[in-house]
Amino acid sequence: MKNVTTFDARCCKRKSRMPAKLDRWQSLTGLFLALFMTCHMIFTSTILLGPEAFDWVIGKAEMDFWFEGGLPWVTSLVTLGVLVLFLAHGFLAMRKLPANYLQLAQFLSHRQLLSHTGTTLWWLQCLSGLALLVLGGAHLLMILTSKETLSATTAAYRFVHGGLGSFYLLLLLVSTLHAGIGAYRLILKWCPIEASEPKTLQRRIRNVRSEVFGVFGVLTLLALWADFTYIKHGKNLSPLSIQERLTFAKTK
Repeated sequence: MKNVTTFDARCCKRKSRMPAKLDRWQSLTGLFLALFMTCHMIFTSTILLGPEAFDWVIGKAEMDFWFEGGLPWVTSLVTLGVLVLFLAHGFLAMRKLPANYLQLAQFLSHRQLLSHTGTTLWWLQCLSGLALLVLGGAHLLMILTSKETLSATTAAYRFVHGGLGSFYLLLLLVSTLHAGIGAYRLILKWCPIEASEPKTLQRRIRNVRSEVFGVFGVLTLLALWADFTYIKHGKNLSPLSIQERLTFAKTK
């Protein structure tokens, strides 16, 4: 008779917690980046109050109340930190993408068959994330390597004479789409929505989706308004060299 106390040692192996830990870090980095982007859109929208308002906020962020002329490296330091988190989040998220053509074909087939809103949003988030990895990475590197001090004038100059108007508009749309979907999915994942009836549950989920997308929709419109204000301001500037722009910005 087989000894009932014997067992397969393989059953005692603990499953790795690494996937759960990586998923938690993906959520945390995504949450931070979404909050940062929200603050960033509000900050850049101060141009709507005039170039002086934008420059005032920049000055306070770079601590010009303590140091004459401020500390421009503060902006570079913040940008570097965001870039590190940005790349870390991208790396953590990419592990969930289809690994080959067969997996991609299977996913697309299932998505079309199921016609599920959540699945479609996840796919849009993947596509926007890949685009954001290129556009957002280029934007952050551009700021890090720029020789110009940040101001309303230099920002407006990049929009018009730097030929980056279309780039920034596309970056705005892609980033708000990605962040909006991400925020919605974070709420569903970490703040479970409960209801006794399936119809009630679906209604509450739709309400959360509408509220999140409504907030990011308003922020997008505000940021678009600000972007066109930068373009308007930039059209009033004549092409100048970097040194001339820096001198011009300090006199504004």
